[in-house]
Amino acid sequence: MESDEIKAKRSVTSRIPTGIPGFDEMVEGGFERNSVVLVAGGCGTGKSTFCMQFLYEGAKRGEHGLYISLEERPEKIKRYMMRYGWDLNELEYNGELKIIRIPPEDILHVIKEQFSVIEDVMREMNAKRVVIDSISTLHLLIPDSGERRKSVFKLCEWLEERDCTSLIIEESHGGFGDETTSPIEFLMDGVVKIYNIRKDAMRERAIEVLKMRGTDHMTKLAPFKFERGIKVFPKERIF
Repeated sequence: MESDEIKAKRSVTSRIPTGIPGFDEMVEGGFERNSVVLVAGGCGTGKSTFCMQFLYEGAKRGEHGLYISLEERPEKIKRYMMRYGWDLNELEYNGELKIIRIPPEDILHVIKEQFSVIEDVMREMNAKRVVIDSISTLHLLIPDSGERRKSVFKLCEWLEERDCTSLIIEESHGGFGDETTSPIEFLMDGVVKIYNIRKDAMRERAIEVLKMRGTDHMTKLAPFKFERGIKVFPKERIF
């Protein structure tokens, strides 16, 4: 049997800390290296902030990050993230972070070409953390659910082979307790869900780890708030 010391060393070397205050406590210190994690939530819940914070904190640790936007333009993303004091232009100048946009009309071509455009950028900057925002765009481009699932599976398989840890954003429908399960959740190594829960005349933000392979993760909802990014309070209760 493994000693506690060996287990601890294995855990440290195989995990990628997100750097998001309080969240790593929910997932045994971070995501499994080279895993693909779905970050799902409704509009305005903080999905993009969570994922950009993952890249920003990674850059501070010497792990270069690539943010692939299928919707917003890079300059708009940078302006929004400045509210947290994150100077993404400086990180880009230093080669620690890159934001690219793939227009909707080009996405199917990128998939057909085995993601070669993305691979060129990743190789050039030695990206170790990748974010795709958002996979929901495929719903419009690939109406057939079976074909869409195949494309997502192909993407996940490709990412797993690239020595990087990846987050994929998906827009979910319905509020807390009545949201539908996405068919692509089963393709992911992990699923993180973010909520903006209504309670009487108030709303409270919460996050949960629905699934995380190889991880003894917390199963409770944890409240969070926006400060210089997201700060999670894993030991507190919502409401």
